[in-house]
Amino acid sequence: MLYVATQSSEDLFRMASVCPLFHTLANTPQVWNTISMAKYPDHPSWYRANPAVQHFLQQCRACDNPESIFREAFEVFFMHGNVEALYGMRIAATAGHMEAAYLVGLLGMSGIGQSKEDALEFLCSLN
Repeated sequence: MLYVATQSSEDLFRMASVCPLFHTLANTPQVWNTISMAKYPDHPSWYRANPAVQHFLQQCRACDNPESIFREAFEVFFMHGNVEALYGMRIAATAGHMEAAYLVGLLGMSGIGQSKEDALEFLCSLN
């Protein structure tokens, strides 16, 4: 179930519709934490008219999905200039989110938010 969640949210939902046990398993916090958000690019205004997508995005955030954490931190950092959002990016990077690790590493190497040694660790984790 977790493998399917990381590959395709659509396939997970199809699988969950097969039987009650799969439906129950698909709605655990562990699955929502790992589910792929790739089908829904980070443009929340596109999804306001679609309650099912809104629910999907809210569930991902409620279960601390690393992609969801990264998206939120990215917006707060780059759109609002709040350096404290780097903490959210670090959380996502520590959870294995590659883009977050890359950004945290690059920003750290430029002297924003952390020491260069810490930044280098995030960049090396990408190898």
